[in-house]
Amino acid sequence: LLSRILSGASGTEVEGDWIIAYAPVGNALPAGFQSPGYPVADGTEWAVGLSYPRSQLLASVFNLYILYTFLGISLLVAMVAGYRMSRHLLRPLSVLHRETEEIAKGNLSQRVEIAGTDEIADLGRSFNMMARELEHSHRSLASRKEWLETEVAARTAALERQRQNLTAIIQHTADGILALNADGLIELANDAAEKMLGQSGAGV
Repeated sequence: LLSRILSGASGTEVEGDWIIAYAPVGNALPAGFQSPGYPVADGTEWAVGLSYPRSQLLASVFNLYILYTFLGISLLVAMVAGYRMSRHLLRPLSVLHRETEEIAKGNLSQRVEIAGTDEIADLGRSFNMMARELEHSHRSLASRKEWLETEVAARTAALERQRQNLTAIIQHTADGILALNADGLIELANDAAEKMLGQSGAGV
């Protein structure tokens, strides 16, 4: 190994329990350089070597694998937790969307069940309150509509009876009664008027 290092080679080798890396680094000092306590530099190349216990290096690699494994497991757990959290957050929103469509179709009895104390639960409670108010208003309007329909039917029947009574009075009165339009044509003539005219009132 020493001869290979002195020959200017570079590389990494395993010697027993040690891993040794070496490489030449060029001239350490210019040729002819004189330093107190050191010989005169002759311009020969120097080499640097580094030794490291193989057990510690393998332990470091093993620790690195453990770190990567832990990071991978943490990433997987974070992905699963994020998916479950998104499902937990999106499920109430999906329920609210579905029930809103049902209310838009006229199913005002729809309600949502969202447990919790967060903003989404507050939104669910507000939705239920709105649905109850809409249902109450719809029932009130339906009752009002039924009452109006009954009232209109009663008024219509009363007006029809009054019209029939008035027609009977006009037809059986002894006085002649005529109704003319803007063109002077007779639109209505009772029996007494027809007898006075000597003909039917229609078209006269």
